[in-house]
Amino acid sequence: MHLWLWGVLVLSLTLLIIVILRNKGSIQWLVRLGVHVVVAGIVLYAVNWIGGYYGFRLPINPATIAAVTVLGIPGVGMLAAIKLVWL
Repeated sequence: MHLWLWGVLVLSLTLLIIVILRNKGSIQWLVRLGVHVVVAGIVLYAVNWIGGYYGFRLPINPATIAAVTVLGIPGVGMLAAIKLVWL
């Protein structure tokens, strides 16, 4: 059973890579997504660097990176508000 699941995973990833490489628009979309994820990480790091002087930190994890990637600067504000109000 365990080996079967690994086989399905490898087959799925192979087919996904084939589809992505055949469609040029999807490559551009993945590059843009990657850039947004990197910028989100840099923004969160900068917030932690500056906020560290005032005792304010936001965790850098997949959930916060995703929030900032999707929402942008308002996402950073949302995370900061949640941190200040609930924690």
